[in-house]
Amino acid sequence: MEPYQLGLLNEKESLDLLLQKALPFQNPSEISSDLLEVGKSLPKKCNGLPLALIVAGGILSTKEPSYTAWERVLRTMDWHSNGNHCMDVVALNYEDMPHHLKTGFKYFASFPIDYEISAKQLI
Repeated sequence: MEPYQLGLLNEKESLDLLLQKALPFQNPSEISSDLLEVGKSLPKKCNGLPLALIVAGGILSTKEPSYTAWERVLRTMDWHSNGNHCMDVVALNYEDMPHHLKTGFKYFASFPIDYEISAKQLI
């Protein structure tokens, strides 16, 4: 079975995904304009990468929904270190992850990129 190749998201799709993860119970039309202002800058830093957007949204969901808190995330993240767009985002999210999830995350991280993991290996 060939893996499905997920493409990059456009600007609108990126913002929608980020907001869905950051503010899952809030109607997008009710988000304040100052929060949307910084919210629109974050997807640009993720370059349309769904994983980076999901992780960034997860980080934002743990923060106060304010311009100051979101702008701090935008400002402090090194989104392009060594050509790797989302490792810092993943690392920061890992630090906030509950202990019981870290074990599974480390287990999956031990497999090489694009490695096909069989169900038997997981059990």
